[in-house]
Amino acid sequence: KPIASHFDLICGTSAGGLLALGLASEIPASELKVLFEKQGKEIFASRDFKRKGLGFWKKAKHSNAGLRAVLERRFGTTTIGELKHRVLIPSVNYTTGKGQFFKTPHHPTFERDYQMTLVDVALATSAAPVYFPSVRNDRGVFVDGGLVGNAPGLFGLHEIRTFLAPDRNARVRVLAIGTMTVGATVSGGRDLDQGVMGWG
Repeated sequence: KPIASHFDLICGTSAGGLLALGLASEIPASELKVLFEKQGKEIFASRDFKRKGLGFWKKAKHSNAGLRAVLERRFGTTTIGELKHRVLIPSVNYTTGKGQFFKTPHHPTFERDYQMTLVDVALATSAAPVYFPSVRNDRGVFVDGGLVGNAPGLFGLHEIRTFLAPDRNARVRVLAIGTMTVGATVSGGRDLDQGVMGWG
């Protein structure tokens, strides 16, 4: 039984968005793990001269061509509307300056997202500034969902309470699996006015 069948809604941002789309596509978690481990070099391919020379200053560190190729091989032309399991994938519509939440058509008012391909949604949620270029599709220009929703479970809870289980007495359980384990800290006396070099 696919792991996605145990959940009413799967949410994910950035790399978590890729995993959420994979699980909702009934790709086994073990296969997704291999995809990241074995195809990481293709996703984060060696940089061309222009990217190396200009570094973070003028160009994103990586092209998204490798990521796109991996996604197209795995997802093909599948759309959100073809998924058997509900998803909510945050991104930022840089054209409008607003959060964009790509969703399966699990409510009658959701009339557009179902036409989006999983590849386009995956690229939109994972377009991390300075690492990957912004992504343009027929809905606008998009950047990484982490800029608006680094805790996608909260958006999922809102979605459940608003559309899927509006009864306030409904029992809702959230399983959140985070990847924020870097452990970066800042000393009390550090200069707080940091540019790219300070964050690198």
